[in-house]
Amino acid sequence: MESQQLITLAVSAAATLALLGVGLVIWYAVGQQRRQREALGRLAAGAGLGEIRPNETCDAEIGGQICHYRYHPGARNSPASFEVWIPVSSTGRFKLRTEHAIDRVFKGFGITVEVQTRDRRFDQRFFIQSPQPQFARAVFAEPARREAVAILFQRGFREVTLDNGALTAVIRPFGSDSLARGADLHEVVRALVTIGGSLPSIDPGEVRRPLLARLALVYTLAIGAVAAGFSLMFIGLANYPPFDGMAVLRHGLYYAVPAAFAFLVLAIGLLKGHSTSHYHVMANAGLALVAAPVLGFGASASVNGYYDTAAPATHEAPVLARRFQRNKNDTRYYLRVRSWRAGYASEEIEVSADVYRRAGANSLLVVRTRPGHLGFDWLVDYRMVENLLDTAPAAIAR
Repeated sequence: MESQQLITLAVSAAATLALLGVGLVIWYAVGQQRRQREALGRLAAGAGLGEIRPNETCDAEIGGQICHYRYHPGARNSPASFEVWIPVSSTGRFKLRTEHAIDRVFKGFGITVEVQTRDRRFDQRFFIQSPQPQFARAVFAEPARREAVAILFQRGFREVTLDNGALTAVIRPFGSDSLARGADLHEVVRALVTIGGSLPSIDPGEVRRPLLARLALVYTLAIGAVAAGFSLMFIGLANYPPFDGMAVLRHGLYYAVPAAFAFLVLAIGLLKGHSTSHYHVMANAGLALVAAPVLGFGASASVNGYYDTAAPATHEAPVLARRFQRNKNDTRYYLRVRSWRAGYASEEIEVSADVYRRAGANSLLVVRTRPGHLGFDWLVDYRMVENLLDTAPAAIAR
């Protein structure tokens, strides 16, 4: 009785703590949004503007300049943000942000080449990405524009972009303390006007079509390898299921890892030398990490079964135990049988629901196997031949 009371007390305490935790999270989130709106309210009031409503694009004329601003309170997959932008007559593109450690690492290896302004302090603090490096270099060659960028970042902004004829200053993620005290929309708009005024012309030769072609080639190879890997893995497991999956995986990785390394060397060679090179190299490295095991296993399992011309071998395997595994959309059934392979005590075989239900304590499963083109035994088929006892082994749900 005392143990039951202790269990009840423990469950009640855990539930209370969980509810308290949820309440604290909700309280913090609501308070954070309220403080964000208060900070934006002060910013709008300083410019003589009305309330800044969430997810609503607002238009204003500040200091004779048309500008737009928007507050996004955040969602599941996107942080809160606040952005201000002005229209500009340029088809140029750039993105300026604070330089990170990963940028310096890839610059040190010579993979990423950043747009430089020859202002050492500015170049050490900021990172400029642009598909038109000559244009971006010319923009920030002027000290007044670099000073305007510094003002925006002092006021809490973390990114300045030019794209689709709009020059935008962005705070992302946006918190209640993101805007520096004294931040003024007039000052923000003046800084944007300084950066976006009389932008230099763009050399038509700066449209980097060769880079786009190389990006298309590298991503096609990487995504194609991932797709081929999953397809071959499905074919191998569905038609030629090996008994020792880890051995098949090790065999596949023996070839897939060097191939992935060679692909990365090729990707670096094709993509290096640009301000966004490290992003594409890291993305393709991630795809290669996915492709190596799935393509290695899938190709090995498929080749092992497809090119196997040996006659099937038949084995009578006594059933030792059974189990089932419930997933979200289906239930899988397994029988553990005595192994016929030297050095192995048992084998686990996935079977149909009917065979699983018929399997008794002394059942025999007739299993047909082939040795495999690469030397990995795989399952051809199976059938139940007898069920001597009515009692079935205990089923274990996992």
